Amino acid sequence: MINLKVGDKVNVRGPFGWFVLKDEITPIVLIATGVGITPIRSLLKEIEKGNQRFVNIIYSSRDFYLFKDDIMDIVNKDYKININFTSGSKETSEVIKGIAQKYKNDAYYYVSGSANVIKSIRKTLKDKDIKRKNIINDPFFGY
Repeated sequence: MINLKVGDKVNVRGPFGWFVLKDEITPIVLIATGVGITPIRSLLKEIEKGNQRFVNIIYSSRDFYLFKDDIMDIVNKDYKININFTSGSKETSEVIKGIAQKYKNDAYYYVSGSANVIKSIRKTLKDKDIKRKNIINDPFFGY
């Protein structure tokens, strides 16, 4: 995409999926790995317009947190929003388990990342008895 010029044609598919806010009051847990933060950021921009719920963000990345300043601006303006920056699968899994223990099935869990990461996180949530209907995912294909 870096080499595209004005007027170049591209083919686009999508958007697809169910990665939208379910309501305005149910707590949500937003789990992103790497560039999976992109759709999470979109949800945060919507939440920023008027938030009535508790929001927990778990953002895992190896070395760079995309949109970090933008996300921190949103987090710092709303005491109901909490963020955890993690850097590995073990640390991320432990944070997810702790938050799942806190909210159980009283929250929606939004998961965004590669298909393999989503599969792993879904298993972690299911192992904590989180119902399938409470887990919404947005897989990134082609990585």
